[in-house]
Amino acid sequence: MKKYIFLLFNLIYLIGFSTDVRNITRRLSDKQIENIKSVEDFSITKLEAN
Repeated sequence: MKKYIFLLFNLIYLIGFSTDVRNITRRLSDKQIENIKSVEDFSITKLEAN
């Protein structure tokens, strides 16, 4: 009986961990996209100034 409870706990932990990782990677990719956009805006304004 204890073995099944332990396995169930591990399964819940793994599911929670994988969703956390997915959220973290999504946040990172959002930040990277924002950084790329700001760099593009910066280079465009520099070109217009020249």
